[in-house]
Amino acid sequence: MLCERKTTKADARLPWKDLFFKGDFQHGISEKEVGEYRFPLEMLRLACQGNEKLQVSDLEITRGGVSFTYETVAKVAEQHPGAEIFLLMGSDMFLSFHSWKNPEKILEKVTVAVLYRGDRDEMTAVSAQKEKMQAMGAEIYLVENPVTEISSTDLRRMVNFRCADEFLAFGVGDYIR
Repeated sequence: MLCERKTTKADARLPWKDLFFKGDFQHGISEKEVGEYRFPLEMLRLACQGNEKLQVSDLEITRGGVSFTYETVAKVAEQHPGAEIFLLMGSDMFLSFHSWKNPEKILEKVTVAVLYRGDRDEMTAVSAQKEKMQAMGAEIYLVENPVTEISSTDLRRMVNFRCADEFLAFGVGDYIR
């Protein structure tokens, strides 16, 4: 399912059935089919609205069962032949990438973009891992991602007091409240 934001105001959005689709934008997906993932999926959709380069997919949700990245990447590549696919991950996941199921199959299909915080020790470890993976033919980009110092507990409190919007994508705070 690729999702498309039909309106820009959270309070004037279309009903669920008009916003979320399976594959071809012709077949809707029900809230029941998405189940417990409805709320995070909606927040993602809101966060991506207005950027036509971003698409939200529920591929892993609707497929059911255990989900492995190599399967998801293969399906996305099949659905978008010739597209350059970037797999975004934090440095913690990047440093454990070798332990993922079939990491070589993932690297055949994607360019890895690693978001790191800029800490010197972290950068040393990430750079070493990048060199190892590039030696195996992987294409890796390192993207500095400065940390916003806020705990999830503090953010939840700020949402309750309606003062968290600077930390959230447009519309997400309204949706949470």
